[in-house]
Amino acid sequence: MAIDPRITALTDAVAALRADLGEVQHLVGALPQLMADWRLNGSEPVRRLAISTHAGPDAMRGGWTELAGRGRPLVAVFPQPDELLGLPPDADGRAAGHRIIVGPGASRRALDAAASAGAEVRTIADPPAYFVTDGETGFSYPDAWAPDRPETVHTLYQGNGSGGFRHLFAYLWRRASTLPTITADLALLLRALDGGDSDEAVAERLGISDRTLRRRIQEAMEALGASNRFTLGAAWASHVDVAAAG
Repeated sequence: MAIDPRITALTDAVAALRADLGEVQHLVGALPQLMADWRLNGSEPVRRLAISTHAGPDAMRGGWTELAGRGRPLVAVFPQPDELLGLPPDADGRAAGHRIIVGPGASRRALDAAASAGAEVRTIADPPAYFVTDGETGFSYPDAWAPDRPETVHTLYQGNGSGGFRHLFAYLWRRASTLPTITADLALLLRALDGGDSDEAVAERLGISDRTLRRRIQEAMEALGASNRFTLGAAWASHVDVAAAG
């Protein structure tokens, strides 16, 4: 007897939920040891931890550079894709295997910079935070903010915290999307939509059906990591501007 596909879908959803809960429990489980290592009430730490600070508009990249210098593959979340532009090249290939999650709108130039640094990049619509970690010994996280990005970043060498960030990154990485290239058809579509015409007018101009238009818009959203039509326009504008600058 055939199994109802709705039952299969429900079973899969429950299994995914259990996996998510397991990730959350693991992250929460790391907190007590971290709190024991570093009291957060302003008193002296129970055990002194190695910590450094980076300040200024490139603070987050400073944390990346410091950790990358230790020769371990890094994972990072950079909500602003242009953070990729300042990453130091991985000239000697010591730490091939970096992985980075960015927000929407990563340009070709930014992705090329990430590749030069030895990093694979994925995107999600709303990255939850900035951080960098090697997953074992150290992590960088923001402490003070400018309007759109961190301006003070601490790099802390503490194993449990690093492991917590590693598991958080793994959770996000599974949900992030790869960055497919913008095909000629998608570029033509995005330029047409940029003119402000209605979907019906754009479909007529391109000689495609409304259904094909909707499908290509969805493909463009996935390619640029956009969550809706508004963020699609912003991501396309960023893509064009930075590509032209490069």
